Amino acid sequence: HALEHTAGFDDMRLNEWFGPEDLSPRDALRMNPRSRVARWRPGSRSSYANPGYTIAGHAIELATGERYDAWLEREVLRPLGMPTARFHDAPEFADRRATGYKGPETPASVWSIAHRPAGALLASPRELAELVAMWIRRDGGGVVGPAALDRIERTATLPQAPTDTNYGLGNYGDVLHRVRARGHDGGLPGFLSCYRYFPELGVGYVMLLNSTHSLRAYLEIRALLFAYLTRATVLPEPPRTAPDPEAIAAATAYYGYASPRNQLVGFLERAVLGFDVQPAPDGISLTGLTGGSIRLLPTGNGGFRAPHEGGTSVRLAADRDGRRILYGGLAHFEAGSYAWARGRLLLLQCAVLLINVAPLSALVWALVSGLRRVRGHRPAPGAAGLHLWPAFASVLFIAIPQLLTEVLERDAFATANPLTVGLCACTLAFAAASAAAMTAAVRAAAGGRISRLTRLVPSATAVACFGMTLYLLAHGIIGLRIWAW
Repeated sequence: HALEHTAGFDDMRLNEWFGPEDLSPRDALRMNPRSRVARWRPGSRSSYANPGYTIAGHAIELATGERYDAWLEREVLRPLGMPTARFHDAPEFADRRATGYKGPETPASVWSIAHRPAGALLASPRELAELVAMWIRRDGGGVVGPAALDRIERTATLPQAPTDTNYGLGNYGDVLHRVRARGHDGGLPGFLSCYRYFPELGVGYVMLLNSTHSLRAYLEIRALLFAYLTRATVLPEPPRTAPDPEAIAAATAYYGYASPRNQLVGFLERAVLGFDVQPAPDGISLTGLTGGSIRLLPTGNGGFRAPHEGGTSVRLAADRDGRRILYGGLAHFEAGSYAWARGRLLLLQCAVLLINVAPLSALVWALVSGLRRVRGHRPAPGAAGLHLWPAFASVLFIAIPQLLTEVLERDAFATANPLTVGLCACTLAFAAASAAAMTAAVRAAAGGRISRLTRLVPSATAVACFGMTLYLLAHGIIGLRIWAW
């Protein structure tokens, strides 16, 4: 379960991203045990969780009595033909290591991740190509046998039929090329790695990028590599079968996202991610909760693929409890109420819109009130609080994601510092200002000195701020100490 990301663990918490280079797996696992609480029954769905591989590193040390990295370098990397690949930086790497970039002209700091067994391997392109060559030859490199290779490519901890994007043991499928591929990607701020091999074609590639800011570059370079490798090859046709109208009719439903990778923002992913599945002339159509549709072609046994994909990317089925599910890769969706999902999203969108309107409403009121003062008319008691408290809450609400972005861009999330403490204080101040805004709205309504028309917009914004406070409070955002979460 840990290696196939089906244990239900949260991914690395922000305060366990980075750590000393000599940190052992045992000590890394002690940093924040909350990331290894099963959020659902293990083996029921997939969700990527790097700490599972730290558990594997710890298991190696318990079983062998030596450091996991030394054991892996001797027993796995060297036999595969990777003589200098290692899990720790070294002086001789100083003039060979690429400089990573988080953006144009923005170098990335080189950090040591705490969960090192999950992704701290340093290797040259040539050495990583030896891993691809092993998969093309399928000889195991003298490390594992044919049965083990087959097992590495297969998910065995989920009861449902796999897709061509299934995750095995550190090895997953990719159907974005015209032919089914397998491999893995990796990334840290400023660096991206990708290796793919094509079992049907007997070729593969390695792609290492020293940037993490260009998805377009990642996709275009991959496409060029594939085009070069298959320039003289007649490609097989992607899988396709005739639609099964009865099965499609039975699976027609709304499916909501049910496997968030990071619990911190999982409530937002659940609120905005979902698909309405409907029959289409040649398969099904998936319409996103926030808009946009995609047509999928049937591939058999409840499987479907997009027209440009080389294999089955999603499958419609039922879980062991009989609930209808839509899944593919590491994403898991469960059948639910479209009306509820759409209503929840509309409420959130309306609340955000009203919160953003509050400063403009307060500004208009201040200008009108100022003109009236010049003419000798004083504002009604409580009018200032009715308009200004929601505006203040709105400014704080807008500042929260700005502060969070700054924390993440500066890699400042692991400690209590001015930015993280400021983020925590900002969420608390937003809650306090929202409560004050709601109090002012109630008092204005009870006082009867301010007309309903005048109260309408500020009262609505106060309700939106207070409702958003309750929503964020229920999901742990109010008072968030990101360094200790």
